[in-house]
Formats: sequence, C-alpha cells, structure tokens
Amino acid sequence: MTQGVIVKLVKTHGSQWGCIRPRHESRQVFFNVASLDEPSAFESIEIGQTVEFDERSDFVTNSHAEHVILTAESPAMKAEA
Repeated sequence: MTQGVIVKLVKTHGSQWGCIRPRHESRQVFFNVASLDEPSAFESIEIGQTVEFDERSDFVTNSHAEHVILTAESPAMKAEA
C-alpha cells in the first residue's frame, strides 16, 4: 500500500470525491467515496489527513486510488486535543 495525504475534497450533493498526493511525490491520485474501505468515513475526512491506498491504472482516469484507509486523525482533530 502507498501512503499519502488528502489534498482536495469535493463534498457536494451528488458528488463525493477527492485527490490524494502520494508521499514524496507531487502528482495527485483521484479517489471517490466508493474507493474507501469504509464509505461512511467520507464525511469525516479532511484535507491534510494521512491515508494508505492501492493505486490502479485504467483507460478513463489514468490512475485512481482503491482501498483507501484513514491512517491518522485529521489536523483539526489534533488541534482540538
């Protein structure tokens, strides 16, 4: 599995997706709510949160994340503690 950081989130009605920046790389990898091992966790994800994921290449999106797992608390949760 690859480690990365959430760098973009779109949480609008009918659209739930985002981008992950793999660790030590400048590129971004697309993911959507179905990519999460626990889709209900999408509502609690925040930018800056660390994740682990598998990357897959396909014809349409070039590459995307699968089996995204949250690995740490979000920066906001750490600041509140």
